[in-house]
Amino acid sequence: GESKRTGIQLQWVIFDHPFGEPECIEISDEDIKASNTDTAIFVISRNSGEGADRKNEKGDYQLYPNEMANIKKLVENYKKVIVVLNIGGLIDMKELSEMPGINSILLMSQLGNLGGLVLADVLSGKVNPSGRLADSWAKDYMDYPSSAEFSFNNGNVHEDFYKDGIYVGYRYFDSFEKKVVYPFGYGLSYSDFESKVLSVAQNGDKVEVKVEVQNIGRYAGKDVVQVYISAPVNAGGVNHPYQELKGFAKTSEIKPGERDTVTVSIPLVSLASYNEKCASWIIGAGDYVVRVGKNSRDTVAAMNLQIEKDVVTEKCKNILPLDCEMKEISADVKASAPANATLKIDLAKIPCVEHKYQNGRPEMKTSKSEKVTLQDVIEG
Repeated sequence: GESKRTGIQLQWVIFDHPFGEPECIEISDEDIKASNTDTAIFVISRNSGEGADRKNEKGDYQLYPNEMANIKKLVENYKKVIVVLNIGGLIDMKELSEMPGINSILLMSQLGNLGGLVLADVLSGKVNPSGRLADSWAKDYMDYPSSAEFSFNNGNVHEDFYKDGIYVGYRYFDSFEKKVVYPFGYGLSYSDFESKVLSVAQNGDKVEVKVEVQNIGRYAGKDVVQVYISAPVNAGGVNHPYQELKGFAKTSEIKPGERDTVTVSIPLVSLASYNEKCASWIIGAGDYVVRVGKNSRDTVAAMNLQIEKDVVTEKCKNILPLDCEMKEISADVKASAPANATLKIDLAKIPCVEHKYQNGRPEMKTSKSEKVTLQDVIEG
């Protein structure tokens, strides 16, 4: 039916007003006495809707006061405290991440109908987790570059002007040297791993980074090798973030003391950036630093890729020019420290694609007075 007040279908009203979790019940001393265990698991849940934006308020991005009070009480009364995040988006983690007594925090995210079974497997150790964050978790809400003008924050829910430019996510936090709670690519395991770069070599139109990973912990598990590349400052006449993820690979399950070797293959065309002035993707001349690590804040220079001259990888055409001025943020990005070794890239192996665009089509006219059908168009 329709809402009598608005005349809008009820399902659309629900989209605009997604269900919010109620304030959680305070854990009592009686609850603690009755539990008869040394381990407490506290689940934080947040709903994600489609018709309304997240808000920087308690019970949404921020924790409810009772949530924090409950966790503090658990820390005081239990030897082991695990916080599970059953959430679809980010929440404020600064205080939780620094709280003594929390043994582990598990990002469950939104796993679907088998989520409970998966959670039990990870918490019990039946499965050794090896996931990695696909976003950066800022220390403060206002550290996100678009936060001040986002939606309800500036009162304009109809327009948001895109200002991030190339500095999206970790590219912003790394380039502007902002401290974060958890960096992009971060993730823990029940085991520990050591990595060693065996080689960085060109193979045709790709660069292959071979890395050996050793399990130095007590449990079998998997590790994720991440390869980032730092472009030369202003290479190709455009700005670049401090570094960009160009490839990653997960090892097989490695037993304690054993090793596995993974190869991360990076297409050379992925070094290119779009230059609006010449409507082309260009790899600007200079040394591109290959960095290998566990996350965006834990990378080490492994090799410099030497590009002797500008290389055009795609010739395009600017189809949709801006209809207003684009005010984008910019950073004075520091150059990455170079590696000790340099690999000269054979530029002849890098392909170039020239895109063909459809020219303007002539206007077709007809003397027919009645409606024109698709069959008429097929017949000319």
